[in-house]
Amino acid sequence: MLAGIGVGVSFAGFGQIKSQPYSYHFYQKMNDVVYSTETRMHTTAKPFVIKDSLLLAKFDSIQSNKPVSSSNWFMRKIFNEHLVQVEKDDYTFYADFLPDMYIGKDMQGDKRRTWMNGRGFQVGLNVGNKFTFNSSAFESQAVFPKYLDDYIVANKVIPGQGNTKFQSKNKMDWMYATASMTYDAHKYIQATIAYDKNFIGDGYRSMLLSDFSSNYAHLKLTGTIGNVQYTSIWAYMNDPTHPREDLTGVYPMEGQNNTRLGDGKKWGAFQYLDWNVTNKLSVGFFSVRGLGRSG
Repeated sequence: MLAGIGVGVSFAGFGQIKSQPYSYHFYQKMNDVVYSTETRMHTTAKPFVIKDSLLLAKFDSIQSNKPVSSSNWFMRKIFNEHLVQVEKDDYTFYADFLPDMYIGKDMQGDKRRTWMNGRGFQVGLNVGNKFTFNSSAFESQAVFPKYLDDYIVANKVIPGQGNTKFQSKNKMDWMYATASMTYDAHKYIQATIAYDKNFIGDGYRSMLLSDFSSNYAHLKLTGTIGNVQYTSIWAYMNDPTHPREDLTGVYPMEGQNNTRLGDGKKWGAFQYLDWNVTNKLSVGFFSVRGLGRSG
């Protein structure tokens, strides 16, 4: 990448419960608190429901890090604040426009010019100390490096994004959306309904449940008692590479003009038990059950 243009926003410190869609790069910034040997936080099942006081303080410090010193409204809205921000005694609401653009060059392969042009938005709502909601959506076009382009063409999906339209001159066109609603039902129990991803593990990739997939609808229940946390995820997924049925109930043949993808319905149930034995040792037990329709 030779150049990049982006917009950053901050989240106002409010309430006693927040959620943050899983991003490896963002969650890495929380490691000094999350993996401190002075605490026994449950770290494996992500995204977190952020309600611990230490985690809330770290979250707010990341979002307000290095603010731009300016009284200019435009500069404050671009770097320090939400585009729309409402703060009341019992709730907060925010909304933002999120452009995402870069331009670069593939130094290997066919030396192609790479770029991405994305337009998106996010909205969020926190109500008291029990309820949090966030959603985002993006419309993007891009030309990727050849090694990534080859993978996308072969598998008909952009890793972590979903299926795409193939256009001329190596151009890809796709949409991406997330939504998550969490209710803190009890001191020990939280429930989340989301169209997003999950990650079970502590590394960059997971052998259990990774964020490499496309988003999927799911219900997640999290229960914590002392040093034991149980996470139960019930998911409805869609295979973006699976041909859709036509009106007669017949799958189109590969290569026909009426071929459409994204109709491989799958169900999955993921269970994870995390036991923090000590401040430096945790033990996890994982199980998965799935039911799907093959091609």
